[in-house]
Amino acid sequence: MRLHFGATEIAIIGTGIAGSVVSYELRKHGVDHFICTDQKNEIRNTSAKSYGHCRLCAPEALDEIVRRSVSQLGENEEKMRFVYSHTNRVTELLDELEIPHEPRAFGVIPSTLKRGGATFLSKLQQGMKAHTDTELLRIERLESGFKLYFNIGEIQARHVVLATGGFAGKYPNTDTVTYKHYRIFDIVRELGGLVVNEECMFVHPFGYDGGTKILIGAVSKMGEFVDDAGDYVFREQQRQLIKQDRYHEIFDQLLEQAKEVRDRGGTVRFVAPDCNPEVHAIDSGNINEVITPCVHYTSGGILTDALGRVVNVPGAYALGECQANGSRKNGRFPGYPFTAAIIQGKEVARELANLSWR
Repeated sequence: MRLHFGATEIAIIGTGIAGSVVSYELRKHGVDHFICTDQKNEIRNTSAKSYGHCRLCAPEALDEIVRRSVSQLGENEEKMRFVYSHTNRVTELLDELEIPHEPRAFGVIPSTLKRGGATFLSKLQQGMKAHTDTELLRIERLESGFKLYFNIGEIQARHVVLATGGFAGKYPNTDTVTYKHYRIFDIVRELGGLVVNEECMFVHPFGYDGGTKILIGAVSKMGEFVDDAGDYVFREQQRQLIKQDRYHEIFDQLLEQAKEVRDRGGTVRFVAPDCNPEVHAIDSGNINEVITPCVHYTSGGILTDALGRVVNVPGAYALGECQANGSRKNGRFPGYPFTAAIIQGKEVARELANLSWR
């Protein structure tokens, strides 16, 4: 039996960090909204698997990070300036949610027993009523708003927030949550929106288990990456940055040097015989893993303005991984995705709350 959910001010598609931030802020303002996920529960998403790294930017460093984002990654200057000039909102949210956190080389990370992304979601989703197993099939534009069709029914909404995640989940070698279907780009195109930079994705050099897991810095610095002969895969400069856990902005160099080994028919392995599993959250203290590049996230997506409004589709927003970012290299600096989802999510919720009161 198909359900008719009636009408709502705002429909949010996705319960990862972006969708959950919008819902959290709307609940604070007392704004009616509908939120759903195509997964079996609201915490089954890539955000929950993340460590929750958030990139921060001091005011005096703003111009430089914006310049680098534009010149190196092909990012939009207006969007970069908006996001990086408001990174104080990340720590404000952490404090508001009472999530302990600690500094990292490029920002901050929740310092909790479970993964930081899952901690964020468990706090943001308290009191949230999400519809699960609810897959978006298409969206129809109405004179005032939208009609959304799902596998179990439909709903009308004045505004729609797309927070569906990126398309990395379509690949077998990914550490993200995988999808049965990924329709959101086609849905947006049918509405007149644009999808760009689909070829731009962030491949992590330290994937293992077939590229479905990633070695974190605390583990990577304890061992060595070697080829079949036991020789170092990476050159000395890169090895030292790995040992210092400061390699996050040289992924392109690491991928290229590992590719040289694979192009010769060789295998890249990570060996760490003395790694403490209790300290470093691994399965064994004697690590010997084949390393496979992992599609960690994708930068191509729905074209929006600096706030996240979908270009050519008034009333629609795209936030988080489904939003288009840079067009070169990895498309984004480490820690940017969570930061942008939080900052844009809070701002979109504020705008929608103001619109709902008119």
